[in-house]
Amino acid sequence: MSVTVNIQGFSDKDDPEFKKHYNAVVFCIENNLSFPIETSEFFKGKVEGGDLEDYKEDRLVEMIENGLNEELPTETVSSGQHYRIKVSDIPKHVHTIIVKLS
Repeated sequence: MSVTVNIQGFSDKDDPEFKKHYNAVVFCIENNLSFPIETSEFFKGKVEGGDLEDYKEDRLVEMIENGLNEELPTETVSSGQHYRIKVSDIPKHVHTIIVKLS
């Protein structure tokens, strides 16, 4: 049996600018509207490396609900048994780190 480890960092989901654009995304999806240009630009390249328009709407809210995904530099040690994240390498705007096992 193998386990996949996914380590992601997220910027602050309570940031007022993020909240404004997150709420716009939710509103547009619920009302079957296209995303405002300003909101599309805000998320450009920040949704798991892509843009809002790159993903199906039914999954999009789940992808951004924790904040903007930020790349975390990780190092695998001990033949993949351990993962190392140096605190000094974590971007200052990363607020939350989520570790998913699957």
